[in-house]
Amino acid sequence: MRGGLPQSIFLWVLGAVSLCWATAALAGSRHYVLNPGSKITTVCNGCVTPPAPPEKLSGTFDVTDLPIESTGEVVAITNVQLNSPSLAITGNGFLQRMNDGRQSMVVDAWVNGEQTLLSSGRRQHADPGGIIMVLTSGRTAHQTYIVVLSASALGEQLPDADKDGIPDSRDNCPAVDNPDQADTDGDGVGDACDRCPSTPAGSLITSEGCSVEQLCPCSGPAFNVEWESPDQYLRCVAKATRGLRREGRLSRTQSLDVLRKAAHAGCGRIVVASL
Repeated sequence: MRGGLPQSIFLWVLGAVSLCWATAALAGSRHYVLNPGSKITTVCNGCVTPPAPPEKLSGTFDVTDLPIESTGEVVAITNVQLNSPSLAITGNGFLQRMNDGRQSMVVDAWVNGEQTLLSSGRRQHADPGGIIMVLTSGRTAHQTYIVVLSASALGEQLPDADKDGIPDSRDNCPAVDNPDQADTDGDGVGDACDRCPSTPAGSLITSEGCSVEQLCPCSGPAFNVEWESPDQYLRCVAKATRGLRREGRLSRTQSLDVLRKAAHAGCGRIVVASL
């Protein structure tokens, strides 16, 4: 965090923000509301029991620009009022957005009446349409809190069709609720909606996570079922490339190249064994 702001400015910002904490809201502030994907996990330090299940987090806070000369934009985070089924979080802090598209955040917070510092640690990716951060408290206390924060300015919530707290523009399964965004094969399509969960790295895939090779394997259309002819195999490849073109993932030239390679692959040919 302090790699972005020098320590002297870091302390000055906290001091400057603290002067405003007594007010209900700063002039010109924007009111942010947490999205459904926000959550908090409590980890007991030194305990043998596993971490408690994540709890859904809701609430609001205000964001106001600060007149600070620094690399990137610095804003005050005030009037933090967050709640989960068992925890209440209040506090104030600041957020720094860097010119390289990353951001960092710190909140001087009170969790159920106990003071703790929630920090993003290293800089994280900055979302242009909202604030998405992972904040953690230190491990020196009895409990560590891990907060997944997803918030949008009031009246400016980004489209989120599946209501999982991840805007459609960044959601790897925009029609399926998957706040963890798990993607085991790393193809950009989340496990929750990936029809082909073992896609080789670097493969050209459809929006459902399947490559042409997976949709039209040379061995046949199904297990223990071979292609009836080369034409049947080529029709499958042509259908797959048309789908990729409709999704804007493949150009006409690239599509023709895929078809030419498929035509010379020999898939679907009937081999007659000789005695």
